[in-house]
Amino acid sequence: MRKILLLLLVLSLSTTLAFSQSIINDVIGSAGMHSVSSTGTMLSWTIGEPIVETQGGATYILTQGFHQPWSSNSSTSLPAIQSPFIVINVYPNPVRDILSVSLTNNKERLYFDLYDISGRLIRHEETSPDQTLVTFSIRWLSAGSYVLNVKTKDYGFNETYQLQKLR
Repeated sequence: MRKILLLLLVLSLSTTLAFSQSIINDVIGSAGMHSVSSTGTMLSWTIGEPIVETQGGATYILTQGFHQPWSSNSSTSLPAIQSPFIVINVYPNPVRDILSVSLTNNKERLYFDLYDISGRLIRHEETSPDQTLVTFSIRWLSAGSYVLNVKTKDYGFNETYQLQKLR
């Protein structure tokens, strides 16, 4: 009986080793290229990778989707934030007469554009830095859906809010 168990153990280990996989840096896409210049600069690109997912552990990184460099020492950093985030609260929503927008940490001039659902500009407002409240009288608008876009001149801040106007 022990010989049979030993034989089964040896067979199972041998088939596991025979069919094991190795992780290599391959990309399956509809188009792509990899090149290295004489200065050592690498350029890789791909097209047609519809699925994006990254899984990793202590000893591996598996990325499906957008082509990723094969490097364990690369880092991504964000530029230093110059000022605290602008916090915007748009209320009430749905709205009947007066739309209010409260601003916190507003250190820049903000531009407000109100659009109807077809994309037509209904109203444009600008705020001064440090302004904390903006109100729109919209009782004259028809009931329906509207979009409020709030942005800075350089689009460093750009947010969109969907609004519902009641009768």
